[in-house]
Order: sequence, then structure tokens, then C-alpha cells
Amino acid sequence: MPKRRLSVEIEDDGTTVVMTVRRYETVGGVEIGPTLVFDGSVLSFPSPVVEDWQRDMVVMVAERL
Repeated sequence: MPKRRLSVEIEDDGTTVVMTVRRYETVGGVEIGPTLVFDGSVLSFPSPVVEDWQRDMVVMVAERL
């Protein structure tokens, strides 16, 4: 059975949010990947509360998948 890992990277510079999702699979001890699942960017609307920003970013990625 393959082992899978999903890597979500979000970079917010205050102007633009860049979202990248990559998948890695390990089959028989050999890692396959990264396989690009999603790559996109949107305008940034930062929140002063980091927990709110964090939740908003995860929701935004989930909506695009």
C-alpha cells in the first residue's frame, strides 16, 4: 500500500497570496513526487488575528481543490 503525503504551502506578502499544493507518494521505499496538485494566487486581504488568517487560508485552498 502506498504512503501519501500532501504538502500545502501558502505565502502571503500582504499584496498577494500564493498557494501551492504538492503530493508525494512512497511506493516500495521509493518516493514519487512532488506532483503538483494546485498552484494559484489571489489578492491578499490580511486579517490582524493570525488564527483567523490561518483558517481563511486553509478554507481558500480547500475551496480550490
